[in-house]
Amino acid sequence: MVAINITNSHLGNQAVFAPDTVTAAGALALLILATRPTFKRIKARRFSSPSKSGTRDSPLKSTLGTYLFLWPALLCLFVAYVVRFVGDLLKTTGRIAYAAGLRWNGQSQYDVERFNLATSISALSFTTTLANIFFTVLLSGGVWIHSSHVQENGTGISTPKMKSKIWNMLIMLAMLGTGLGAWGRGMSVRDIGNGSLGPNALLSWSNVLQHDQITRILYIVHEAIVVAASLSVTAEVLQNTNQLRQMRAV
Repeated sequence: MVAINITNSHLGNQAVFAPDTVTAAGALALLILATRPTFKRIKARRFSSPSKSGTRDSPLKSTLGTYLFLWPALLCLFVAYVVRFVGDLLKTTGRIAYAAGLRWNGQSQYDVERFNLATSISALSFTTTLANIFFTVLLSGGVWIHSSHVQENGTGISTPKMKSKIWNMLIMLAMLGTGLGAWGRGMSVRDIGNGSLGPNALLSWSNVLQHDQITRILYIVHEAIVVAASLSVTAEVLQNTNQLRQMRAV
């Protein structure tokens, strides 16, 4: 049985548990709040609903499309931070090398002597990364589709347009493809036999990012696409909001 002692561990190691716990709890709360309306709309099987306004002939878009992105995104966020929390717990049983400095994931390097513990930490690290990749893609899609439906309900103009559909689908596929590509490459080169210290350490996701150039390049491309997608979705949301305000002002 492996002893886990957070209280007597280094203060820097204790500090990582607070944001992990708060984020996981927040994600769980939002997931619970979103569950009932999500499955209620899935049960209804309607992407649109009749308009109550006599001035509008076309049906209103329902929130089903948004929830189909939002609910799994919140689930991925919850899983990511619960798994990360468990991984941090296991790291307290190893030797923490605080003098080694911080790495890609903002956490200090660590060394694990027990082979079974190293396997668990490695698996948890890669699971966290995979869940975060899916969360990012799903959240981007949810914001885009929600903005489009709000605009259509407010203006009566059918959205999203074909150009917007093609562009956003391509950018989400690019986000998913590069993210999974980096993750898959990392899985193929990871090595649990050398711990997480030294030039040949490939135990955790942060180790692989540091020491494997191909994984690092793919992940940097993924992050660049995420930034571009965020800016693109934000610009589209602002454009839709501005158009809606102009329509209401007339």
